[in-house]
Amino acid sequence: MAALTGTDIITDALVNAGICGVGNPPDADQTSRGLRLLNNMLALWSAKRWLDYALLDFSIVSTGQQSYTIGPGGDIEVASRPDRIEAAYVRISNAGGLPVDYPLDQVLSREDYSRVPLKTLRSFPEAYFYDSNYPLGRIYPLPVAQATIYELHVLTRVILPVLSAPATQIILPPQYNDAMTWNLARRARAAWRLPMDKEINALAQDGLNCIRSNNVQVPTMQLPAGLAGGFGNYNPYSDTMYTVNR
Repeated sequence: MAALTGTDIITDALVNAGICGVGNPPDADQTSRGLRLLNNMLALWSAKRWLDYALLDFSIVSTGQQSYTIGPGGDIEVASRPDRIEAAYVRISNAGGLPVDYPLDQVLSREDYSRVPLKTLRSFPEAYFYDSNYPLGRIYPLPVAQATIYELHVLTRVILPVLSAPATQIILPPQYNDAMTWNLARRARAAWRLPMDKEINALAQDGLNCIRSNNVQVPTMQLPAGLAGGFGNYNPYSDTMYTVNR
């Protein structure tokens, strides 16, 4: 199946929305507006885990830095700065034998990160804070990963394409084609101030439901580290180890 272009999606959507007719393709202004609507829609979809078809694993060998930038041209090269990190772990690759991976807990906010008393401590990483700055994000391992010993891995959502021109090909799983067409038609009717169309809205929602069912991944439920107990846990806020009995 040949990849569709932005022109294909925009034309089908505007025809389906009743903005232009069969055999009467959209003019330059309509195509330009349709392209903006399509790019805005895909940008919103990229921010929703259930509309994203995959997570990507990016890594960097630790250099002893306190933090690493993430994004285009960053320490961790990613096509577009992620708004969040879905998961992170460190790999010990020089321990002899097979590499060993350890998951990292997430420090959820800048306010929480500010409470860490010793941010430059170098030791085995137990957690991380992600500052989703723009245009480059920045990840802070806690404690700071020692140079060359660890490989830091971050999992981020695939960023759906931004089309620079209507003729740009859209490389996405085929289930996205129908969802893009009918959801763009729905948005186009709103943008052109046309009345709501129940059939278009139903088809748009059906496309989203299909993507949702294909993409859904429910992680195994885990207790917070402080409740799991039975072994030592690192508290980045007090720079101490504590043990919770079961």
